[in-house]
Amino acid sequence: MPRNLAAPGDAGSLALNIAPFTKELPCEEVCAFFSKNPDIISVAVVDGEKPIGLVNRDTFLLLFSNKFGHALFDKKPIAQAMDPNPFIVDRACSIAHVGALILNENPNALLKGFIITEENRYLGVGTALGLLRYSVTRGKMREKELETARHEAVRANDTKTQFLANMSHELRTPLNAIIGFSEIMATELFGPIGNNQYKEYAGDILHSGTHLLSLVNDVLDVAQIESGQMKLREQDCDIHELIGHCLAQVNTQARNAGVSLIDRTSSNLPEIYVDDRKISQVLINLLSNAIKFTPQEGKVSILACIAHSGELRITVADTGIGIDQKDIPMILQKFGQVENSLQRKFDGVGLGLPLAKSLIEMHGGSLHIKSRLGKGTAVCFTVPATRIASPARPLLISA
Repeated sequence: MPRNLAAPGDAGSLALNIAPFTKELPCEEVCAFFSKNPDIISVAVVDGEKPIGLVNRDTFLLLFSNKFGHALFDKKPIAQAMDPNPFIVDRACSIAHVGALILNENPNALLKGFIITEENRYLGVGTALGLLRYSVTRGKMREKELETARHEAVRANDTKTQFLANMSHELRTPLNAIIGFSEIMATELFGPIGNNQYKEYAGDILHSGTHLLSLVNDVLDVAQIESGQMKLREQDCDIHELIGHCLAQVNTQARNAGVSLIDRTSSNLPEIYVDDRKISQVLINLLSNAIKFTPQEGKVSILACIAHSGELRITVADTGIGIDQKDIPMILQKFGQVENSLQRKFDGVGLGLPLAKSLIEMHGGSLHIKSRLGKGTAVCFTVPATRIASPARPLLISA
């Protein structure tokens, strides 16, 4: 690297081009120099081009403020009044490393300054002010970099969201046709197919198409929430009817899985002001998940009650496989799944719980998970008291 050309972030960029003192320079001339240059903090002392010491303005003038300071030092060479052990760094050293060395090994250099060299030859003097300026400049640059990165991330996320929305819309039309035609064939609406295996295939197509459509709908819902396009259609609704409808929706799934459904809903719950379709979507998702992860002869229960805080609290609990505590934050992230794609035993793309959480938060509530591996899971969500249509006596019922 050519002399006096410093790379950004290297110690060389801190070097102030201050002419050094020769070691023979009389102290009285050094005193006069500091009087004429009040902004200079420190000056190096050299022997030829090699730095051998440092003269700090405050320390030097303090020495001369003594009653006999001038008499003792005026005619003496500066080599006798300098700091013979200054902090010296090479220009190639990073500024971050220089700062660390000063803080850990030579904190006095923050007050007195330090010498910067190139191949052991004097290059310039560094000061705490230079370090501070670099820190401020680097901080502003970093802030600008982070802001640019944030804008890029937002733009990329918006592009992804738009792509998911467009893709979902495009997939729903052919999927609806596949589901409709396969349902006609599976139910033999226009007469017998003639071959039971074809009927079985039609049933498989119907099942697969319905499952794929539910995934597409989840993706579309997530895209709409992220883009701010999803709106709630709120109205008063009966929580008992809503829960009963959701239990009926998953009853066949539970029966096929050999899982018992238990309704522990309180009998005196008031109406709530919500988007009943979104709350039903959340409940069906939680119930389906609980059934899916509960082995045969297991139990899935739903509990709804008014808490002392006045909010409605609904909990779906199961006796299934459970979740390790450390994995709970992961499954609440979009597309987050505990098992990898080769090991997963259960279908899904990891949108159900994050979507449910987002829908509840749109209502002003919250969703939480408590689980122990091998001991089952309880997912609880709340509807704020402001959405309760009429006051009710608080009930304390533990899930």
